[in-house]
Amino acid sequence: MTKKSNITANVMKRIVGGEKKMLVKTLIMLFIVFTSMFVIFTIVIIAFIKDVRDLGTWDVLTLFWEDREIVADYWRDALSTFWLEVPNEYVFILLGVLVISWIIYYRTREKRKMYSLRSQKLASYEKSSKIVKERDVNE
Repeated sequence: MTKKSNITANVMKRIVGGEKKMLVKTLIMLFIVFTSMFVIFTIVIIAFIKDVRDLGTWDVLTLFWEDREIVADYWRDALSTFWLEVPNEYVFILLGVLVISWIIYYRTREKRKMYSLRSQKLASYEKSSKIVKERDVNE
């Protein structure tokens, strides 16, 4: 009986090892993708704020902010003026990064759930195998 349990233990050890490698590789990949998206988003935001500050677009907003009735009455004109003053390429890059991030997040939702379940099962298997090993050692 011990030979069969040793073979089963060896097979399970290989399966668990392979699952762990795949899980770690996938988690690292997702981390790199989301971190790079965050870095790109941050760099574009910083460049956007720098350009807006250099162009003096904030001055247009402060003018409208001082008199809120003007903005309430002419909000379309205020918005179009701000849109014309803002560097549009940054806005489109930001929207693109946000859309791509959302698509990646949405498309990996099921895989992330699956990997979460797998990691829980691996943890419970390792815990149960340690208990069995301790029991066998004590006997």
